[in-house]
Amino acid sequence: MQRILNPLSEGWEALGIGRTKFLELVDQEEIPTVRIGRRRLVSTEALEEYAAKLAREQSAELPREQSTELVPGGDSE
Repeated sequence: MQRILNPLSEGWEALGIGRTKFLELVDQEEIPTVRIGRRRLVSTEALEEYAAKLAREQSAELPREQSTELVPGGDSE
C-alpha cells in the first residue's frame, strides 16, 4: 500500500527542493500539512497538487509561438 501521509523531509525530497524552501511554502500555506500528535505530515495528494499547480502556472506564462506562416493579404510590401 502506498503511503498517504509523509514526513516533511520526504515532501521536500519528493519535490526536489531544499528544506528551507519547502518549510517556507508550508508556512505560506502553499502546501497544506496535518498534525497527528506532535508530528507534522504532508499528504502525497498535496505534493502532487502543488506540482500540478506549478506546471499549470508555468505553462500559462510561456509565450505562445508566433505563426511563421504567410497570411494572405498581410504583406507589408
